[in-house]
Order: sequence, then structure tokens, then C-alpha cells
Amino acid sequence: MKKDKSIYWQIFSIAIPVMLQHVILSSNSLLDNWMIKSLGTEAVAAIGSALRFYMVFRITMFGITSAANVLSSQFFAKNDMTGLRRSIGANITANLVTSFVFVFVYFGNKVSILQSFSADPTVQRLAAQYLDIVILNTPIMAIVFALVSAMRNSGKVTTPLMVSIIAIFINLTFNYLLIFGHYGFPKWGIQGAAIATILSEILSLAALIYIAYTFKYEMAGSLKEFTDLSKEFWKKYGNIAIPITVSNFLWSLGSLFYHNLFGKLGTDALAAYGVMTPFEISIQNLFSGFAYAAIIIVGGQIGLNNFDKAYKNAKIVAISGAMSAAAFGAAIALFSGPISMIYTGMSPISVSYVQKMLLIYGLFQGIRTFNLISYVGILKSGGDSVFLLTVSVITTWAFGVPLVYIGHYWFNWDPISIYLAINSLELVASIIWMQRIRSKKWMKNLTIN
Repeated sequence: MKKDKSIYWQIFSIAIPVMLQHVILSSNSLLDNWMIKSLGTEAVAAIGSALRFYMVFRITMFGITSAANVLSSQFFAKNDMTGLRRSIGANITANLVTSFVFVFVYFGNKVSILQSFSADPTVQRLAAQYLDIVILNTPIMAIVFALVSAMRNSGKVTTPLMVSIIAIFINLTFNYLLIFGHYGFPKWGIQGAAIATILSEILSLAALIYIAYTFKYEMAGSLKEFTDLSKEFWKKYGNIAIPITVSNFLWSLGSLFYHNLFGKLGTDALAAYGVMTPFEISIQNLFSGFAYAAIIIVGGQIGLNNFDKAYKNAKIVAISGAMSAAAFGAAIALFSGPISMIYTGMSPISVSYVQKMLLIYGLFQGIRTFNLISYVGILKSGGDSVFLLTVSVITTWAFGVPLVYIGHYWFNWDPISIYLAINSLELVASIIWMQRIRSKKWMKNLTIN
């Protein structure tokens, strides 16, 4: 990194393109959800349930890719292109294996998974129509995740953004044509939304590969370079990836538990929480740009053994991201009423729930983003994976799940009280992450054999 650039310029030059690209990518789900609302409350509840289940795969794969992010950023900082390409090969392999396992688990346990969403047969049927198709997108997404990660870690942060902008227009166009049957296309409803998502993902994959090899990006290696993975390299990769992946999987499984609990509160509550699913993903993706900036800026300095500068950069990224998110969250809370009104195709009580959930979410946005940057960016940049696994398991399964379970079955909490309790756990996590960052025990140079 050039010394004449300020740290803030470095942060935002990385964060902003990543933020925009993530928002565009997550807009696929948000568009599906919004355009489906005209089909009724059950359809919104169904697609929200499907997306929450699908998020288990996305978050798990995100954990696998995080290991490649950590290694790639440190290898790139040392100009070690062999290590960079090996990281990409390991990432693609691990992502593909995970995607096939996920497809197998879904079709092997389809009935029980759908029944866990809701007791409403209509919701189950519509969720199946969407998941049966979109689940086939997981292998494509597995490769896209790895390629996008590699481009960012080698400094090509705007390319994925440009590809995503084109892809979102493809998704929007085919949503319009296939959901509603315009211009002679078949009217496939919720299934049309799933097909549109897959088409846009295929386009993204083709474009990323073409651009990388046409313009000879650093990541564009040969098949031999990607597959030159020794036992020692897999051990290094696994030491980071396994704890992070397990951590992400357990966290996302806890999130699915929360979602299924809303299903027990009725279709109106489930639909409202289903609306919040793509909304939360979109906002989280927006501010994940700061986390990626932390991986590159902090991880790069760790790879060069500049630990004092890495720690200083970590604090600046965390504060910048949290303050930006807090301001954005205040706007969400302030305009929660008008935002909720775009879902007027749903029942009035569902819209009321959405408005209150938006208010709560907005108030906690700054803390959520600090946790995101700490977990996804700062602590992962030093390979602090075992600690991340331990804390994630404890906060989700020792505190979060029992809390909402007791609140529902013992104290009859309403949907808003449960949603508030879920968000309140972010306060507990923020204290833990803050203390860990201050300890500096997370800073490890992973490029040293």
C-alpha cells in the first residue's frame, strides 16, 4: 500500500465498491421478495422462509471463503502469486463440496425442512416451488463467491461491482417477465423468481471468468496452479476455514431457528420476519465492505509483520464503519413507517410488524456493523478462528436460542418482543469482540511456514 494515501482513503476506496456490489447482489433476493408481495401474504412468508434456509448455505460458504480471504490478502501483500492461486483453488474446491452437500441435505429432508417453516400448507407448497429451483444455483454461487473474493483481495474491487450491476438488470427483467407472464412469457409466479435468480448468477460467473483471463488478472492462473494443493497447504487452509465455517454454520442455524419460531406465531408474523430477511441481508452486505477493507488493510500489514500498524488500522476501520452504520440506522428507524408501506399488498398486521422491526433494526445498526467488522474482518484477518467459533457458539446457542425459546413458551412474548431480544444479543457480542481486539492476541502472520 502506498504511504502517501491516508488510511481513510484506503478504507473507503475498498469498502465503497464492495458495499455497492454486495447491495446489488443481495438485491436479487430483495427484488424477489418485493415483487412477490402482490401474490399475497403466504407467498411473502414462503419466499422469506426459503431465503432464510438458503442463507444457511450462503453464510456457511462465506465462512469457507473467509479463510481464502485471509490467506489471499496476506499472500498478495507479499507478492506471492503462487500462494494466492492455491488459495483460490482450495476455496473453489471447498465451496463446491459444500454446495453439493447442501443440495443433498435439502432433497433428502425436504418434507421436514418445509414443515419447520410453518404449519400453513400453502406456505410450505410455495416455499418448495422456490427452493426446488433456486437450490440448484448453489454450485454456481460457490464458484462466483471464490472468484469475487480473489478479485477483491488482489485489488480488483470494481470489476465484481460492474458485473453485478449488469446481473441485477437481468434478474429484474426476468422477474418481471416470468413472475407475471408479460410479453407472452409463461406466468410462473414464485418459480419465475427462482429461475430469474439462476439466470443472473450464470451470467455473473461467465462474465467474471471472461474478464479475469482476458485482462490477465493476478488471480487468473492455470488449472495446475489452482490444484497444486499440498497436504501442508490444506492443513493451513483448514486450520482457518474449519472453525470459521462451523461457526458460521451454527450461527446461521440459530438464525433459522429464530425464523421457524416466528412461523409458530402465525403467518402474519412469519411474513413480517420474511420481509426482514432480505432487508437484513442487504444492509449487512452494504456494510460488509468495511469488513473486507479490514481483511485487506489489516491482514496485509499482519502479513508484513507490521503489527502495530495493523492494530491502528483495525481501530480506524471499526470506528469508521460503526459510525457510518449508526447514521444509516437512524435514518431507517426514522423512516420505518414509510418504508413498511411498500409492502401494502400484505395484511395490515404484517405491515405493522414490519414497521416495528425496522425501527428496532435501525437502532441496533451501529452495533451490528461493529460486530460484523470485528468478526468478519479484523479478527479473521489474523486467523483467530478458534476464538470466533467459541464465542459464536456460546452467544447463539447458550444465550440466544434459550432466551427466545423461554420468552415464547414461558412468557408468551409477541413477535416484536422476540425480535427485540434477538437484536439485544448484539450488545453482548460487541463487548466480547471489543475486548478481544484490544488484547491483540488475534494477530498472526499466516504466510510463514
